[in-house]
Amino acid sequence: MSSRGSAHSPSRASTSSTITGAPPEGYSGCFFCGEHHYSADCTQVTSLVERITRVAGAGNCLRCLYHHSPDHCRRQKDCIHCGSHYHHNALCNRNRYVKDDIVGNPKLFYDQMAALAHFNYEEQQPTKE
Repeated sequence: MSSRGSAHSPSRASTSSTITGAPPEGYSGCFFCGEHHYSADCTQVTSLVERITRVAGAGNCLRCLYHHSPDHCRRQKDCIHCGSHYHHNALCNRNRYVKDDIVGNPKLFYDQMAALAHFNYEEQQPTKE
């Protein structure tokens, strides 16, 4: 996983670099490997299950990859690969850099991972006294 951990700030662009070119100056790097390319274009972590599990495990949002509660995501852009509003381009089974290795019902898997992301995010928040 990226050394940036759960505080990592992923791609601000919603399109893959194959369309927009290299990431802009100041881009923090791929969520999955930390290299200077968009997370959707990562060739080092190609397993869809691994990508989704890493995002959810860090308590990050599946729609934008940022570290906030998925319930409060303000991302308005749909996935460029399939049009879904429920996952980031990097987490789409139609992304050419992704190996779709989800076994069983994909919607159920995404729903379970969204719940895990929410749980992990909440667990990382300071306790209120």
